[in-house]
Amino acid sequence: MDPSLAPAGYYTCTIFSHYFPYNVPKGKLKELSHVMAERTIDKIAQFAPNFRSAIMDKVVLTQQYFESTYGVTGGDFASGLIHPSQMWNRRPVPGYSDYTTPIGNLFMCGSACHPGCGITCVPGYNGAQAVLKNWKK
Repeated sequence: MDPSLAPAGYYTCTIFSHYFPYNVPKGKLKELSHVMAERTIDKIAQFAPNFRSAIMDKVVLTQQYFESTYGVTGGDFASGLIHPSQMWNRRPVPGYSDYTTPIGNLFMCGSACHPGCGITCVPGYNGAQAVLKNWKK
């Protein structure tokens, strides 16, 4: 681990929580972010009683942060829902899970394609395989 990330004897922790509300009333985002962070910490503390006392600082990154910083609509970090309606043969949309498009010789790859975000390199590999398969025809 990179020792510059935390002082000696301390650690970093990243907590990811799905289903944070997006359409928050104007002026309430900071307050709601704090409430959601505290709820998450409380839940972890049920299983790790000293967790809260070990926290030196925390940062909450909301969908609004990701949207304004990276330009992703709705703060969508996953290039599409992580939901059964957009998984397997329905990712990115039904009919195009084979990495092809309606435009000849234009292929898709990336986290919007099956198997989705968090599966590093696999969508690109699968997209390349689709290109090679088409190229051999």
